[in-house]
Amino acid sequence: MVNKQSNAIRIHPVGTRITDTKKAKMLAASAPNAFRKAQDVLTATDKYVNKSGLFSTEKSRIQKLQSECYELARALKNDGFMSDEMIQNGKAFVIVEFFSLFSDAYPNWQKEYEALERFVKSDSYLREAGR
Repeated sequence: MVNKQSNAIRIHPVGTRITDTKKAKMLAASAPNAFRKAQDVLTATDKYVNKSGLFSTEKSRIQKLQSECYELARALKNDGFMSDEMIQNGKAFVIVEFFSLFSDAYPNWQKEYEALERFVKSDSYLREAGR
């Protein structure tokens, strides 16, 4: 079991790593629905961090990111990714663990990973265990 206290998305210094296709393929094979949904979460996180989007507001960017995170949590559950940990530690814990692996495969989203970790850990629905 992973120590809940040390649960953080791994951040890699800029320029020290490149996309690792082997890790990406392994992650996609272990959680195919979540792997696809994680791309949507990162896109929403990018828009949230960079305050972009035609006619978007801070509130709409937050709602979009929240919605994408909820969908990712459902995809992780459906894929059976860390199902015991999700029951014991909650959705946020598993999302952070999943994005640590995603960050190892795709290290070029570091700003987004940092913001995403803060966002996920602040959402009470995602912190709840067992739902």
